[in-house]
Formats: sequence, structure tokens, C-alpha cells
Amino acid sequence: MVEVNQEEVIQKFKSGDIGFIMKADPMEVWELAKINPSASFYAGLMVRTQEQAGVDSAQEHIRASLTLFQAALGSPAIRIREEAARELVMPVLAGEVPANPLLSRLKNTAPKPDPRNKPSEKLITLPQNNPVLTLHAAALYTLGRYNETMKNLETQKEFSNWDKSISLAAALGLQKQNTHIQYERTSPEKNILRGKFLNFLLTGPPDKSYQWTFREVLRQEPEFFSEAETAAVLGRFAVSESRAYGEALRHFRFILEQDRSLFFQYPELTGDLGRSFQYTNAASQAEGITLFLEWDKALQSGLSIDNGFSRGNPGIDTSQVHFRVLYYLGRIERERKKHAQAAIYFTAALPYAPDPLQKDACIWYILNTTWLNKRENLRPAHSMYIQDWQDPSYFADMMDLLCCYLTANRQWQDMLELFPQIWLWADKATVAKYAYILGRGVSEEYISVTAAANTLHTVGMGGLFSPEEQKKFLARTFFRIAFEEKNASFYYRVISASRLGDGVSPIPVESEEFQEQEGPQDFPNQDEMELLVGFFEFGASLYSLPYIKDVRDRLSVLELRIIAQALTDHKHWIEAIRLVNVYMEREDYEVSRQDLILSYPRAFRDIIEANAKEAGISPEILYGLIRTESYFDPNIMSSVGAIGLSQLMPDTAREQAERIKKQGGPDYLEHLNLQDPGINVHIGTFYLKYLFDLMKSPMQALLSYNGGYNRVRRWRNAELKLPEDLFVETIELIETREYGKRVLGAAAAYGYLYFDMPMEAVVAEIFR
Repeated sequence: MVEVNQEEVIQKFKSGDIGFIMKADPMEVWELAKINPSASFYAGLMVRTQEQAGVDSAQEHIRASLTLFQAALGSPAIRIREEAARELVMPVLAGEVPANPLLSRLKNTAPKPDPRNKPSEKLITLPQNNPVLTLHAAALYTLGRYNETMKNLETQKEFSNWDKSISLAAALGLQKQNTHIQYERTSPEKNILRGKFLNFLLTGPPDKSYQWTFREVLRQEPEFFSEAETAAVLGRFAVSESRAYGEALRHFRFILEQDRSLFFQYPELTGDLGRSFQYTNAASQAEGITLFLEWDKALQSGLSIDNGFSRGNPGIDTSQVHFRVLYYLGRIERERKKHAQAAIYFTAALPYAPDPLQKDACIWYILNTTWLNKRENLRPAHSMYIQDWQDPSYFADMMDLLCCYLTANRQWQDMLELFPQIWLWADKATVAKYAYILGRGVSEEYISVTAAANTLHTVGMGGLFSPEEQKKFLARTFFRIAFEEKNASFYYRVISASRLGDGVSPIPVESEEFQEQEGPQDFPNQDEMELLVGFFEFGASLYSLPYIKDVRDRLSVLELRIIAQALTDHKHWIEAIRLVNVYMEREDYEVSRQDLILSYPRAFRDIIEANAKEAGISPEILYGLIRTESYFDPNIMSSVGAIGLSQLMPDTAREQAERIKKQGGPDYLEHLNLQDPGINVHIGTFYLKYLFDLMKSPMQALLSYNGGYNRVRRWRNAELKLPEDLFVETIELIETREYGKRVLGAAAAYGYLYFDMPMEAVVAEIFR
């Protein structure tokens, strides 16, 4: 083997140049990987997903990546060892990694103590499952050492799905090895073990461990399950893996004929049956309605439902089944657009909801079907259920629909009466929205001083002033409420600040510097950060995203800020912005200027600012539009076909490209590459300027960019008497309404952060 320079190999890892690994034979890869076991993990991820890297087949990718993951088991970093082990469990069980050599390597790759690892009371509490132990158990299992497998897993403090899978399969293997056990499927021992398998396979969302377990059972004993039980597992897989509801329904119909008791033993199976009825066709929906009504009637009366399962049977909790029967009756009727009937079923399901999440789902559907059936009934329905919901953010969309309806219909008194309930039980963004609109209602004299004062007294925000001072005070109080919701809604914080004036800003004036970090050892959550920072150190930043998502709720704001900065430095704008947005929504988060700089980056600066200057458009508005449209991802494509930074539809782009050519500009028509940042931004800016000139209003131009100018004109003509900020609240098309708000909020941030503009100046520029 050619001697390899360690620094050269590490630099290759960082640059993503991994072809040299994939062209080497297995022993050469092993020697290369041992140079830096930690780097081997990241290289393994890159090799596994690398396309057209100069190898002859996909098997070469697999061979190299598995070798690298095995080498990473020797990393001094705990989390790298764990993630490498996690990558190897399935390949070991599938026979792609020989078990005996792996067991030897697991013994020989015990990491040396890392002097950087210092005890810390701030370490996060991680799940007690150890993937290295899981990998060890998988290797033992493939060698048929079932008793050792189970003893190994007994040391786990918390079982993962793979632990459960391997443990169950080992238990079955032990039964087969025990000559004293009869192998009839109905023997007591088999019944007990089969029940454990079914409890695993027919509850929880199926994943790869479920699929392996099912295949392994059938490999060991093809007739272990009954035909109905096999159909139940296959039906669940069809629903969860591919949403093949027609295929699932075929399996479920077989169960209904052979052993419908399975639906009552495993309530989640009833939910899969309900989804399959809902999402197939009209005939299946009618079939589902008939069946579930039959079950509902029997469950209500306590009558037996095939195989002796009734409300009175102490071995079966029928309440969860009853919840799903009624809940899916509602969903099927909603799918059939029978909204009034659907609301009745959701209301009936509510008392049976097994947990707060399902309870919230029922209430949401009650409100939604009420809205779809008769909009004027949504206001009393909110008042009836608002005290009962558990997660206020779950209902933000329904509160938004109601707000739009009340504003469009000038039902200011209803909004005032609802506000004390919103204050107590709605999410903060909803509180900010309603408070701002009520403040505008007072300042425009749509709402009487007396009525507004009564509402504010109810929430403990009243005051005594002279009549001429009272109106201003009341409006400012509502604006102050909206402003002080802080992280809830940047848009309402911005426009409330513009109403409050007097230098009020939603962004701290003083800039903060990033806290200096010498390395991952200085982070509170050292092990997690060492894993994440490694992605950027070894040129694997693109592969970091699922790992960041997995731990982001457990990391501190400081740690997440460091990761967001790393993403920004590697030009992963969209991922950085999303990460910052996640931690800015935390309850205890305080708005930070440096986080806003990360959330509103000056990406593609030369292109954007040059085009804004040429078109005579304020750069902060163009930045706001592009951030809202694409989060600065030039390759992004929407579900409807919009492309690139400014999300241009191809037809619109061609139309504007023709105008550009006619005015003496570049000819983009022959090679209209909308993923080219320069071309995309030029055409997008030209189109925005066209809309500015057409609509004579920056906000209406922005709304037109999203919703089409004919529709925006029609909407505005219907609401000419409302100020423009309140007009935006009446737009029924949610996407367009929220689009205008997001662009304004982003433009305000860019104006303030980079162009020395006070907030009120940006708001005034857009809301003319």
C-alpha cells in the first residue's frame, strides 16, 4: 500500500474529494480510515450518497462507506461512535458486514480517553439507549448467539426500536433452539411471543426496524402469524410507507372477513382502516361510513362486536377504538364535504380522546368544519372551545381565519369580546395580531373608547385619562401588547413599533459579538457539538441537517447560534435561516441583533443591490422579497413550478424576458436558466418594478407578485375604505395575505440592519 500523508487525507475529506477512497481495495480503505476515525464517519456519509464518483457500481459505494463507519467506531468522540454504530446495525443484520470481525473491532476500537472531555453539570440529558450496544447485539444475533444477544440488550437503560426488534427475534430463535417447546402456532409459549410481536408491529409508526422484524419472523417461521395478522402488518406498511390506501384496504377487508377483533385489540389499526376509507374513493368512503356507524352503535349500547369484544369486556379498552371510529367518521364526511355532519362526529369523538394531542385534533376539526359549513358560527365555536385546547399554536390558523372574517365584516365588537379569551388561551402570535388590529380600530374610530377601555380593563391594562387622551392611550396600549409579544410575530412587532414611534425598535440597537469558543469542549453540550462541528471541519456540511434537526431542541441558543453561523459561512442560507427561526421562537429567547443578522443575511449582495439600483427599487424591499420567496436557495422549485431566488413561473419569466429584450437589455430567451442567480434576480426585479408602476402601491405590488394583480385590484376595490394595513388583514387567500406581511417584516429588518433606516420609515415606504 502506498504510504498516505495524514494531512493530505484530511484535506481531501474537507474538500469532499473522496474518489481516492472509493477506488482503493477494502484493506487500503481500512488503513486510510484509521488515520482519523472521526473523519471516517463524515467520509462514510459522503461516500454513501456520492453520485458518479468514478466507481463501477453502487456496491462500491456501500463497501467503502461501511468500512469507513467501522473505522469510526474507534473515534474518541462518543457521539461519532454512536452514530457510526447506528449506521451499521441494519447492514450487520442484512449480512453486509461480517459479524465476527466486527465483534473483534468493537473490542479493539475502545477509544482512548480524550483530554478535551471534561465533566460538566450542564450536559444535556440524552436518551439512555446506546447504539454501540445495539450494534453488538445485532452482531451476536446474526451469529445465532441468542442468549448472549438478550443479555447484552438487558444492559440498555432504554430500548430503541432496533433493540426491541432484535430482542424479539432472539426470543423466537431461543424458542426454536429449545427442544421442549412444541412448534404449533397455537401453543401457549408461541401465543405469548406472538402477542409481543403483534404489540410491536401494530402500534407506533412503522420504520425499518418493523420491516426487518416482520421479514425475520417469516424467515424463521413462515406460518408464525395467522393470515389475518399478516394482513394487518402488511396493511399498516402500505399506509405508512407509501400511502397505498387502496392496497391497504384490500388487506383490511380480508381482516374484516377473518378476524375483525384485531381492530379492537390494536386501536391504531382502526385508525389505518379509517384513513384507507377516507383516501380511496367515494364507494370506499360510503363503505367506511356504514361500517363505522355499525361499530359506533354497538359500542354505545355495549353490544358484542364479533369475537366477543364489547364495552363490558375487561380485557379490551374500547374507548380508544370508539374515539377512532367517531373521529374517522368525521374525517370521511369532511372529505365528502358534508361539513355539518362531520362536526357532529368530531364533537361526539371529543370525550373519548385518549391524549391532549388527539383532543386538540378533535377541537381543530370541529372549528374547521364549522367554518366550512357556516362561517358566522366560527366566532361562538371559538368561545366555546378555546378554554379546552392544550396547544395554542395548533389553532393559530383557525384564529387567523376568524380574524380575517371579523375584520372584513367590521365585527369590531366581537373581536373586542373575544380578546380576553385570546389573551389567556391563544398563542402569542395570535395575541399580537388581534391586539394590533384592535389598536388600529381604536385609532381609526371604528371602536368606541368605552368599549376598548372595558376590554383592556378586563385584561388588567386599563387607565384613567381625559377623553382627548383616552383614545391615544387605548390605541397605544393595544400596540404595546402586540409589540411586547416579542418573538411571536416579527411583522406585528415591526408595525406596532412604527405606531408607537419615539425610537421604539423591535431590534436591539447595540450589536453583540459572538461568544468566543476555543472548540467543542467549551460548549455546554460537548458531545453533541463535537459531532455537529465535525460536519463543517471535514467538508460534510451538507450532511449535517438531519443531525442538527435531531438535537436542536436540546441545545442551547448559544450552541445553535454557532451552528447557524457555520451554515451561513458555508452558504447554506436556507438551513441557517430555518435554524435561527426555530430557536427565536423559544419562550425564554430574547431578541438579539446578531441572530437577526443570521436570519436576514445579505446573501447574493452584489447581484441584488445592483439590480435594485438599476430598477430604482429600495434594496431592502428586494432583499425582503427574495428572502421570503426562496430563503436565498437558487435551486429551489415550488410545488407549482416557480423557480429560483425570486421564484419565477416560467411563463412569467419569458414574458418579462421579452420586455427586457425590447428595452435593449440582455436576451435571456434562448437560454432561460432561472436557476442562474444573475438571470433570475434581474428578471424578478424587472417584474417587481413593472408591478410597482402598475399598482402605484408598494404593498399592492408585493401582493400582486404572489397573488396576481387582477385579484389584488379586485380585493382592494372591495375594501377601499379600509387603511392598507387593515385591508391586508381581509385578504382571504392565506398565502398572499401572509406573503405581504413576511416581505414587509423582512424589508424592515434589512432596512434597519444594513441601510440605517428607522422601522417606521420602512413601514411608511411600503404602506403608503
